[in-house]
Amino acid sequence: MSQSIAEGMVVGYRFTMIRREDGEELGGSPDGETDFYLHGAENIPPGLEAGLEGHKVGDKFQIDVDAAEGFGDRQDIEPIQVERSQFGEGDELEVGASVVAESDDGEPFLLFVVDFDDDKVVLDPNHPLAGVDLRFDVEVVSVRDATESEREHGHPHEGHHHHDH
Repeated sequence: MSQSIAEGMVVGYRFTMIRREDGEELGGSPDGETDFYLHGAENIPPGLEAGLEGHKVGDKFQIDVDAAEGFGDRQDIEPIQVERSQFGEGDELEVGASVVAESDDGEPFLLFVVDFDDDKVVLDPNHPLAGVDLRFDVEVVSVRDATESEREHGHPHEGHHHHDH
């Protein structure tokens, strides 16, 4: 009997992410590869996670996710420009990459690279897909109970998300 996706399960899935407005494919699982996440740990956009709930291995389906339940609505905050020298010499930058910054009170938050050259880097607090309504074509590949360690760390210890602790 196949388990249904529920809180505390490690889910292996393959997906294609599509912009609903124009059908443009925006990314997904590399050919034949499986992505993993811990259900209920906010590893993936909330609308995608909600749409996966209750499905079983072998299910293939579409999930429509409005921007607010995907990567959020766009906030009306101007991107900021910082000196390139604030990044290490060996730091490889690419548009869309996330950078962890620290607020005045020491809280970490994400900024996203929108542009850069040898002198400056432009960072935006909005995720590159903020404000975009999405459709996910999904196939559930595996479902299993998370280990105690995975529950403690809040993510699976396999696939693309594995790292040493």
